[in-house]
Amino acid sequence: MAAEEKFELQIPPGTPNMEDLLTEVLKLFPNLKLVTPNDLEDPYYLAVRGDLQSVQGAKEYIRKRLEEIVANLEKRNI
Repeated sequence: MAAEEKFELQIPPGTPNMEDLLTEVLKLFPNLKLVTPNDLEDPYYLAVRGDLQSVQGAKEYIRKRLEEIVANLEKRNI
């Protein structure tokens, strides 16, 4: 049996509430794994890795949550 292809969704540095978003995503999509850089000389990023459907679901969830976060910040004039 062939190994399932894995995909990554990188989370850019400076993403608002990144830790909370990643925690939520990992709870909603338990088959995703957190990926961290192995070498400090590489550009620093966090990512989630898994099957295509889960990664696409995580991307959509993060996009919606970021829209909510930005809307709340705009309401507060931040």
